[in-house]
This record gives sequence, structure tokens and C-alpha cells, in this order.
Amino acid sequence: MAALRLLVDSEITLIKQHTAHLPAYLGVSSCNDDSNQYNQCEEVSEELEQLQNKLEDARVFFGNRVMQQTRAFFHHAASAAESENIAYKKLFKDLRPHYIEVRNTPIRLLKIK
Repeated sequence: MAALRLLVDSEITLIKQHTAHLPAYLGVSSCNDDSNQYNQCEEVSEELEQLQNKLEDARVFFGNRVMQQTRAFFHHAASAAESENIAYKKLFKDLRPHYIEVRNTPIRLLKIK
């Protein structure tokens, strides 16, 4: 992007220096307007990328918190089931396959861009 920006800036400078030789369909003000619009789009794009990264961090943070809470509930149910609590025995039996499946699932590493 930076290389493109430098190329565009140098071309606009050349256009400004040679306005007498421009074809009728080219205009300095049009080039300036388009260049400014491009710069604004690039700035917004960078801000959106930063926001996207922050949003992803927040999503991972809250996902981790909810997983900690559900895992704590699972362990609570397991302890209560061991104490012969009938209601928790059924609950533990229902929850157990989900935790065994997750525990045995291979970890996929995130790709860093």
C-alpha cells in the first residue's frame, strides 16, 4: 500500500507540473479528489482492522471466561455425583461426553498474519 501511495503521489505531482500537456479527459482537481478519497478509505480501513483485532481479542476473552465457568459447573456436578446425589449423577452423565470429546480434540494453532 505504501508503494502504491508513493507512486500515486509522484504521478499527481507530475500531472500538476505538466497541466498544459494534459489530455482533456484528465484533470488535476479530479486526481486530487480521488487521491484524497483513497487516503480517507485507507485510514478507515486501518481503523477497522484495529477494531477487528480488538473485537477478536474481546471475543476470545469472553469465550475463555464462559468456558471457565462451564468447566467449573462440570467439576461441581462431578463432585456432587461422586457424593451419590441422584440429580447430579444424571447431570454429570449428560455433561461428561462433551468434556471428554473436547479434552481429546487436537489443538489447532492459530495462524499469525
